[in-house]
Amino acid sequence: MRQRQDGVAAIIIVLLTAVVLLGVFVGTVQMTLGSRASTANEANAYGANLVSESGQNAFVARSMSLEPFNASASCLTSCQTYYTTALNAWLAKTVTGGEKMGTFAVGGSGTVVLSLAGAQVEAVAGTSPQEYRLASVDIRSTGTVNNSTARVVQTYTALKTSLPYPNVPGAVTSRPSVDLQGGVEIVGGTFGGSNDGIYQSMFKVTRDEATNGALSTSSNITVDVPIASQSRAQQLAEGSYIRLPVGTGTGTFEVMSNLGSSLQLRPVNFSAITGTVIPPLTSGQLNLDYITNGMQSYTANSMVVRGLETFVAGDKIRVQVGASTYTATVGSAIKSGNNQSLTISWEGTAPPLSGTLGGIPEGSPITKTTNAIVTAGTFSNSNNASVSGAVISGAAGSELVPTALNDTLFKKTFNMTPTQMKSMSKIEYDQAFDGTVEGMHWIMPANGVSGGSVNLNSEKLVGKGIVVVDGDLTINQNNAPQCGLSGILYVRGNVRIQGGLELCGALVVEGSIIDSTGAVIGLDNDASFFAGNGRKVTYSADALLDAVGSVGPYDFTNQVGYWRQR
Repeated sequence: MRQRQDGVAAIIIVLLTAVVLLGVFVGTVQMTLGSRASTANEANAYGANLVSESGQNAFVARSMSLEPFNASASCLTSCQTYYTTALNAWLAKTVTGGEKMGTFAVGGSGTVVLSLAGAQVEAVAGTSPQEYRLASVDIRSTGTVNNSTARVVQTYTALKTSLPYPNVPGAVTSRPSVDLQGGVEIVGGTFGGSNDGIYQSMFKVTRDEATNGALSTSSNITVDVPIASQSRAQQLAEGSYIRLPVGTGTGTFEVMSNLGSSLQLRPVNFSAITGTVIPPLTSGQLNLDYITNGMQSYTANSMVVRGLETFVAGDKIRVQVGASTYTATVGSAIKSGNNQSLTISWEGTAPPLSGTLGGIPEGSPITKTTNAIVTAGTFSNSNNASVSGAVISGAAGSELVPTALNDTLFKKTFNMTPTQMKSMSKIEYDQAFDGTVEGMHWIMPANGVSGGSVNLNSEKLVGKGIVVVDGDLTINQNNAPQCGLSGILYVRGNVRIQGGLELCGALVVEGSIIDSTGAVIGLDNDASFFAGNGRKVTYSADALLDAVGSVGPYDFTNQVGYWRQR
């Protein structure tokens, strides 16, 4: 009996042990599965964080290369709403490849959605009526991996950029022939007046003399650029020359670095200062003058100019040294970046070479003449038409006005393709365009198809900026205001102007035959025709500099310390 009881007890113990082991096994399996699920969730959550952060890393690059943001540089009313609406539309826009600007894939399973979390505007100082600009944006990056989501918000400063200075060799640059009739006036760049090689009071800077020390001829200085001036300050490339008020005179400086919010300047020339002691910079905000063509170095028969304008053979240049004025003729000009190497022949007395009696101080403004008309065709002038400045035509003109095929002339003028510029411009149509210019305008024929005819007989072109006509242009009107349009007018087709056009800046005519997609498929040699009375085009370097200032796309820079996870 005891043996049977012992056997039953053993069986029970075995069964109980099995039950316990089974429970342990089941529990272990459940824990393992739960652990695996938890690990997978954690991996997805971590991946979503990485994807959302990669969205912020990609934002600036996409805004620069994929789809630039091109809202206006300033706004008058309802500005918060204006910029918010424009930013939302930009991020939702479909771009090349069919994806949206703000939505894209990352890796094999990640997705990023960029959205606007906020936009900040600020008043532009010195404007009346009061204008406002986009100051910064908050971009939310939402990353998703296998249904796990993470959000990161980053604040970026917003700065409207400028375009390169246009490459134009004359007041009127025309691939086709040019025909003037009646009392028309075309004025190239001449000595005197505003053509002094200096853009007066381009923008304002500040410097604390007590904190940063006194001026010297050997130590670089740093000046701060207020936010309202930072867009314009972008036009100062390293190596440019500027002037600042020093005491009762001015000092010349070279721009060594441009950080946007500040400039590091090398003292170059204080010859305008009387006495042996260099006085401090004027206190408060300082007007900065831009020397558009500054002399870097010269020999008896050559000169290197750090300049914006296009120098060509036959141009006259002039430089003031103390009470003496020296004039030379340009024999050849080779442009490399912003530097232009000139061969020159001095007229009459040549200036002393550097080191002998002082010579021409570095950074001295070089004034120049600019051709009135440059054409690859012929030039005809009848009746009382007046031309102030040289005319270059035929083979010599062909070297300066390349063919419009393959967009060669357009790219030479603006350093970009028509497609790139059109994407940055405000697209308007013939009959709806009222003639008011602010920034960049791309004018289409009334039917919206490239290559047709644009008629501006009723609309007077007034304002400041760049106007590209995507076809032929006809203007026949009266009483245009003097310098009503300030900037550059670029006509892709042919041009016929009778009556009121008062352009200060430059006019460029392609003479292209354009298909409905905007591609150049041929050339039309009909002459660029000007008739009527009065001045039609007056070359102005200052107007061209104004036209390209703050009309490019926005540049976004992340603000350090403003990253936050949501």
